[in-house]
Amino acid sequence: MRYVAARSCLMLLLIALAGCAGRKDCDACSASAPAHPYPCDASVLSSPPNSFNSPAPIDMLFLSGGGSHGAFGAGVLYGWSGVSGADARPNEFAVVTGVSAGALQATWAFLGKSYDAELYRYHTTLDDDRVYKNRPGIALLWASSVRTAEGLKNIIEQAFPAALIDKVGQQSGKRLLCVGTVNLDSGKFVAWNMTAIAADTTNPKRVQLYQDVLRASASVPLIFPPVKIGKTLYVDGGLREEIFGGALIKEIETWRDNFSTRPAGQKDRAYVVTNMGLSVSPQCVQPRIPAVAERTVEVMLSEGHYGSVYRALHELGNKSSDLDIRYRYIPTNPPANYPIGLRPDTFDRDRMCRLFCKGYKESGEPWATDLPLNPDPLPAPSCGDSLLPAGDTLSDSDCPGTGPVCPP
Repeated sequence: MRYVAARSCLMLLLIALAGCAGRKDCDACSASAPAHPYPCDASVLSSPPNSFNSPAPIDMLFLSGGGSHGAFGAGVLYGWSGVSGADARPNEFAVVTGVSAGALQATWAFLGKSYDAELYRYHTTLDDDRVYKNRPGIALLWASSVRTAEGLKNIIEQAFPAALIDKVGQQSGKRLLCVGTVNLDSGKFVAWNMTAIAADTTNPKRVQLYQDVLRASASVPLIFPPVKIGKTLYVDGGLREEIFGGALIKEIETWRDNFSTRPAGQKDRAYVVTNMGLSVSPQCVQPRIPAVAERTVEVMLSEGHYGSVYRALHELGNKSSDLDIRYRYIPTNPPANYPIGLRPDTFDRDRMCRLFCKGYKESGEPWATDLPLNPDPLPAPSCGDSLLPAGDTLSDSDCPGTGPVCPP
């Protein structure tokens, strides 16, 4: 969408001018805001899941945001199920956390390999018309976003029905599934214990709450409207954290270190899948306000993602003696040259299928044990080619840009 950045700036100004005065029920403006009912923080260790009590190594999975780039991570998980040997995908994860696109993948990853078909389905069949509608220009004067969210809401309700949520609830007390959002009123990152929500049969709105948290985590501010839960507005957790759980995992690892039954030197495993590239592909930018604004937002988002990932990994790295940390990310630097090409706020089926395919193929490679400190950019593109980024050619033999490129 060519002018989304300019329109987003307008909406940002309008929202800033409105402030708390626009909502009398705003908890952030109250001296007695209620406590978060389903926190995913160190409090879970007051009654830790059974899997934490095992002397055997536990496996943890961290899924980042990335919008439609989440097709890459979905392909990684799908392909990982077919890997054997030491790098085989665990039968189950003791902890799964997700933000934005990763939040939508997290439930299926948590429930196991039998849900790979859902990962495939929802990352290779979507398009813009199913996910959102652009608001007409005049509507932007009173709207909270440049797009409507009915499509996204319908997709989440279809993909995460009550029966599936019940299966998550059955794992409460055994394993931990958490999703990250941002409380737009307070500006703070808020992690939700989805296993606790799914298991709380005393809450008649638990299914709606589960779905609302997922939608909030995937609602990029200004692009999609914030989701109201209780008296609070929530948006995409990636606004503050693209990978989350580092502080929580440090608590878990410290807690597990106190077990006399845990063999000395035994390491738990943390798998980190980031659904964004760690650098920005080169682009010939037109010297016009909309193009410059759009490119500026793109660079800022990329840098924010890069910094958030490293901050989370630094937290995890502080427990490096106890953790075997492994990484999977979209390599945008030589020799791999995996061009992203697809804007994360655009859902193009053909390009998403290509990203899924590349994630699928990447899953057969060894996991990285670190991340590049300064990812090299791709070679400069041809300025005459406005459709394809550098290196992204339709003759890609591994994952061609047309036709059925995804694994069956």
